Amino acid sequence: MTTRTALIASLACVASWAAKALAMALAGGLGRSPLEDPLFYVGFLALLVAAGAYGASLVAHRGRWLHVAGAAGGLIGAVVVTLVAGSLVGVLEPAHAGWVWGEVNLWVVALVVLLAAVSGVRRGVTRAGTA
Repeated sequence: MTTRTALIASLACVASWAAKALAMALAGGLGRSPLEDPLFYVGFLALLVAAGAYGASLVAHRGRWLHVAGAAGGLIGAVVVTLVAGSLVGVLEPAHAGWVWGEVNLWVVALVVLLAAVSGVRRGVTRAGTA
């Protein structure tokens, strides 16, 4: 069940942040669309659910406390990926970058979590029949 949750939540994150980027593009840039903040927070919440569910799925066959620790580890992993992506984008960003460069780190994090969730489903990380 947790891998399915991770997959659904990661898809929701990608969809929400893609909709946010589209809303920003149609409005003419950063801070010009009233949908920008709500779509960010929906995507962020979905990212947290996906990362926690994926981490929990890695230790689903073990005890409850390891399940909780796995979820915490998934959240910590998402934070690490976010920090690394932000640092890389900062290094690669051109001098006069547009608003798109400010969004690249979100897309990288969302795609990493989506790939992790897909790999978890493909490997059948959770109990038999629930992946």
